[in-house]
Amino acid sequence: MNASTMPENGNPPKIQRVNPWIGIWWRQRETLLYVWQNLLDDYIHRLFVLLGLVFMLAARLPDWHAIAPHPIGVMVQILLFAPIGGIIAGYVFAAILRLVGRWLGRQVPSPHTKAMVAWSNLPFAAAWIVFIVTFLLLDRSQGPLHPGKIWLFEGFLGWVPALVAAPIYLYAVFVRLRSIIVLLGVDAGRAGFIWLVTTILTYAPAAALTYVYMVLYYVASTAGSS
Repeated sequence: MNASTMPENGNPPKIQRVNPWIGIWWRQRETLLYVWQNLLDDYIHRLFVLLGLVFMLAARLPDWHAIAPHPIGVMVQILLFAPIGGIIAGYVFAAILRLVGRWLGRQVPSPHTKAMVAWSNLPFAAAWIVFIVTFLLLDRSQGPLHPGKIWLFEGFLGWVPALVAAPIYLYAVFVRLRSIIVLLGVDAGRAGFIWLVTTILTYAPAAALTYVYMVLYYVASTAGSS
């Protein structure tokens, strides 16, 4: 571990008990130290799955409410793609984070990195949950007005779910940066650089593949209707 979290004798520091579900929001250093000492391998996969599930719901609910989906398709996405995608994204993000930290001369154990990523995912999951709840509340009034149409990001009300969730999402980024500082023992500037590079390397390939898929889908739909 880095010098800010591990004493010279190599033994983990003795710290007071912290509830990580609450502490990660306000006391990132104390929470991560407690997790590393007492809950190192606990909850990692469950937290990865949680973020995968809420992200999938946030991404797909607008489509499902506009056009009724096939139940099997919904089950496959929720029970298969979302959990597996959340776990893969968590592992890849942690691996790239360790790699970028190593480039900057910071060596950290893999279990500690995965635990940090998993617990600092919690505010991101909360932001997506707020997005989902806001969308569902507004959809009651928008659905009858625009049947069979995705109204999200259309007009002012279409942006309300994103605007309501945005402050929480931005705070989640702050929590992630603070967690990187604790993990790697770097300053805020380097933490921001590490987070940005890690995020781009983790999600840019998936975003590119999604864009290609959407383009091909649009071309195929246009060709079929002409």
